[in-house]
Amino acid sequence: MGQSKDDIVFCITKISDYFDIVGSSIFVLTNNTAKIILESSSKDPNDIYVRLRIGGKSFYVRRELYINERTLMHDIVESTHEQRLALVDGCDPSTGEYYMERNSRIADFIIDFFYTGSLHKPQNICIEKFKEELAYWKISQKHAFFPSLRLSTWKFLEDPQSSIPAAMFAILSVFFVFASVFGLILGSMPEFQEDPSNASAYHFMHVKTNE
Repeated sequence: MGQSKDDIVFCITKISDYFDIVGSSIFVLTNNTAKIILESSSKDPNDIYVRLRIGGKSFYVRRELYINERTLMHDIVESTHEQRLALVDGCDPSTGEYYMERNSRIADFIIDFFYTGSLHKPQNICIEKFKEELAYWKISQKHAFFPSLRLSTWKFLEDPQSSIPAAMFAILSVFFVFASVFGLILGSMPEFQEDPSNASAYHFMHVKTNE
C-alpha cells in the first residue's frame, strides 16, 4: 500500500488545515515525517477563553468578563503566553492550562464574583484566609458585603482577645452558661420543686374567683 510523497503531503496539509481551524494542534513536515506540536489556543491573547487549573480544579474563563477591573485575572487574560507564565505557577502544554496552587474552594467564589459581580465568603473559610485570597487576586474588599462590619462582628463574637468588649462578652457568655446549668440542677432537686398539694388548692381558688 505505497503512497507517493505528494499524496502524503496532501493528506498532512488537509489535516493541518483542520487542526489550524480548531486551534488545537499544528502539523510540521520535517524529513517527510509529520510531527505534532501541541500548542494550546489559550496561548493566543486574542482567544476568547483562558484555561486555568486552580488547586487541581479546571476553569474555562471568558476574557471579556475580566477586562473591566485591574485584577490578577485581568492581568492574566490580557497578557501574552510568556507574560502569563510570570503570573502563574506554570503551564501544562498537553492541556494548555495555566495552573495556580491556590485554594480551589475559594476559587469557586472568586470565579463566581467575576461572573455575577457579587462577592460571597465561604462559610467554612476563616475571614483572614479569605482576605489573603482577595489580596492575591487583587480584588478590592469593597466588593464584599459589609466587609468591615462582618469582620468586627466576627472578632467580637469569636475572638475575646481582640478587644476589651469582646473579652467582657465572652466572660458574660460563660457566666450565663454556668448560671443556666446551675438553675437546671436546682430545678431537679426536690427541695426546690413546687408542692403538688398547693397546686390543687391554687386551681380551686382560681375557679372560684372566675365564678
